[in-house]
Amino acid sequence: MNSPLTVLFLFLLGVYSGKLITLFVYSKFSLFIKNRFDNIILIINKVTGSLPFVVGLLNVIKIYFP
Repeated sequence: MNSPLTVLFLFLLGVYSGKLITLFVYSKFSLFIKNRFDNIILIINKVTGSLPFVVGLLNVIKIYFP
């Protein structure tokens, strides 16, 4: 049970299942928000779209300006 191949397989299985569960929950939450708040979908899309940009910008600042 402690062989490196087994540990690697279990790690990758956990990563894959965690990714699937996260995407499933995100899609269900998105549908819930869409059904409840039709008038603020544009705001949510802008926030969701700008979040990766802000995180990337913070990483650039962190790397180049320590």
